[in-house]
Order: sequence, then C-alpha cells, then structure tokens
Amino acid sequence: HRRLLRQLGLDRYALAHAAMGSALFELRRYAEAATALERSLSLGLDAPLTGSVHLLLGQALQELGRRQAAATHFARAMALDRSRRGVVDRLAASRFHQKRYLEALDLHRAMAGVDPDNAQNHSNMGACLYNLGRLDEALRSFQTALALKPDLAMARAGLEQVRRRLRPGSP
Repeated sequence: HRRLLRQLGLDRYALAHAAMGSALFELRRYAEAATALERSLSLGLDAPLTGSVHLLLGQALQELGRRQAAATHFARAMALDRSRRGVVDRLAASRFHQKRYLEALDLHRAMAGVDPDNAQNHSNMGACLYNLGRLDEALRSFQTALALKPDLAMARAGLEQVRRRLRPGSP
C-alpha cells in the first residue's frame, strides 16, 4: 500500500496534510486540524511521523470534546513510540491542573492500555476519579497503584483520603 502511494507520488500529499493540520491546530482551528490530520493518516503518512500525527490529532479531538476518539489516538501514538508517554503524561497533568478531570482521566486510561503496570499512572487515575466524585473507582485505582508499588506516597495519601470520605457520617 505504501509502496503504491510512493509510486503515485501521493506520499507527499500525506505530509502536506499533516503540516496543514499542525498549522491549523496552532491557530486553534481544531475541527479543520483534525480533518487534515485524519487525511494525512489515511494517505499513508511515513512511519516516523505517524506517532506525532496521532498525538496532535488526539489533542485536536480532545479540544473538540471528542474524548474517546482522542484517547484512541493517544494510545496509538504511545504504542508507536514509547517516548510519547511523557508527552501524554504532561498533557494529562495539564488537564488535571485545569480541573478538566475527565480529559485527564481519558489520557491516563490511554496510558494504562499501553503500560498497565505503571503505579504512578494508576495513582493519577485515582486522583482524577476522586475529583470527579467517583470514590469507589478511585479506591480501586489507588489500591492497584499500591499493589504495584507499595511505597508510593501519593497513592497511600489518596487511598486514606478516599477511605475517610467513604466512612459513614463523613462529609
């Protein structure tokens, strides 16, 4: 498929769509950016750039409120290049600090799909769930984090906070 695209000269168009999508993203024209980035992927963008396009497309979709689709592209970006986890983690932290807890949770879930044994990520999911008022799920996330890394202070503190709120008569 890619060889045929190269023979027909269409691989250059894929790169042009990716560049256009990036420029539109910078202009905060997220719907147009997503369309251009999706088109670049459908044209068979060269492998070294595919992960970056998935990451940027995920961000554009997230800005459009399409969290599930965004999470899918974040997971693809991380699966293609393990170094992208740091970028997704920073994006999740940013969303958390902006109190965009659902978006942060989706990012952490995408990371968990690629690296299910990351204790810090499970703890971060617990913090998101706690802030969303989903205490039972937060409890399970913190417990998973501690099962993976018993000395993780943030998870231990989060677990205690959840348990206090779940006690009868707690505010």
